[in-house]
Amino acid sequence: MSQPNNELENYLAAKMQEIDPTARKTRGSGSHGEIGDVQSKDFYIEAKIKGTKINIIMDYHKEFIKLQNQLPLNTLKETFIVIQNKLGKRFVVIEAEAFFRILKKGYKNGL
Repeated sequence: MSQPNNELENYLAAKMQEIDPTARKTRGSGSHGEIGDVQSKDFYIEAKIKGTKINIIMDYHKEFIKLQNQLPLNTLKETFIVIQNKLGKRFVVIEAEAFFRILKKGYKNGL
């Protein structure tokens, strides 16, 4: 569930708003008909804080599949997970094909 004081969700929403002013934290983190923790016109983002680990081990297969399964049919939005470890370092987990679609779109638009 989206929490008002969740530092990672607040960080992601603020960073995404620099790119897309319509970006925002979701209401209820997917439990109220919305997908992920932060969304914009192009992305659905799931935020995970792992305050007990320094090393992030790819243990997010279930969360990633859940996020993918929540997508509306024929959506063009990309999905990814942002993980924060106990040192505050943030990492993005995204499918390679989605990563390259984003890069391609960025370069076509003068990245």
